[in-house]
Amino acid sequence: MSKSWPLPCLRFLAPSGTGKTTLLCGVLAELTSRGLRVFSLKSSHHDIRLDRPGKDSFRMADAGAEGVGLVAKGMSSFFFADAADPRPELLDLLAWLERSPYGTPDLVLAEGFRGARGLPTLRVYRGEVSLAEILEDEEVDDFVALAGTGLPEGEAAPDHMDTLSLEPAELADWIQAKILGGTTR
Repeated sequence: MSKSWPLPCLRFLAPSGTGKTTLLCGVLAELTSRGLRVFSLKSSHHDIRLDRPGKDSFRMADAGAEGVGLVAKGMSSFFFADAADPRPELLDLLAWLERSPYGTPDLVLAEGFRGARGLPTLRVYRGEVSLAEILEDEEVDDFVALAGTGLPEGEAAPDHMDTLSLEPAELADWIQAKILGGTTR
């Protein structure tokens, strides 16, 4: 891998509508049921606003705070405004999570983050997709496994890519073995 990642992380990558969020949530539930502490990150190409005008936290950010923390019993949230770089790099987010006062996760599952090169990536596919289509992806060098409904007859993934089903328990087993090196709590 070309980058040194501060935390174990697996990126889920697939076209929109493929079911990667559903799969990620199933795997997340399976891993946490095994006692692992897992964080998830999702990259969005939409311009979203998580705070609302009129709320104190919104007013603080509007007044110029670079970051605002909203801390409550049961859930806390932190908002960072950076107009120069509106979408942080995954590496920066992992480094931030590694230093989190809430404890370091055992694993981070990331959805999307195209361009986060060097990160182990699970390429999800469904339906009639040829291996050639999958391997045309510009980030194919990062693919460590393919998870899908089955490649067309006669097609096999390259030797360095594992082929997995869409079963969350199977994927959780694979993640523990390959990404976490057999780590269990």
